[in-house]
Amino acid sequence: MTEIAKRDRKVSIPFTNRTRRIDAMYAEGWRIQQEGIKEAINLPVQGLEAEVVKIGMINLHYKHSAPMILQVHDELLFEVDEKDALEFAHWLKEYIPTIIKFGGMQFPVEVGIGQNWFEAMNNKI
Repeated sequence: MTEIAKRDRKVSIPFTNRTRRIDAMYAEGWRIQQEGIKEAINLPVQGLEAEVVKIGMINLHYKHSAPMILQVHDELLFEVDEKDALEFAHWLKEYIPTIIKFGGMQFPVEVGIGQNWFEAMNNKI
């Protein structure tokens, strides 16, 4: 990835082709150059993950009216009736990886159920 960034002075996020200039790689200071290299490596990975989450949220909202109440980084929090929670959780776990396939990969999903976020994080299905 750093070879492409050095050649093009930018990196792209796979799938969406959003680009970002990486001028720090050409700075005079060694520390700033290292930050530019780190950015060139991390941006495509973190950017792709962010795009997958965004597309998933849009898909769940418009195609399934999923009751999402919170998104923090790559975690989505839904509020459903307790009687429907297990069925909804199983559906999410199966459905989310099918929304986007990139290079033959499916993105794994962990799902938990609880009365609060802490419980859900510790009660994976």
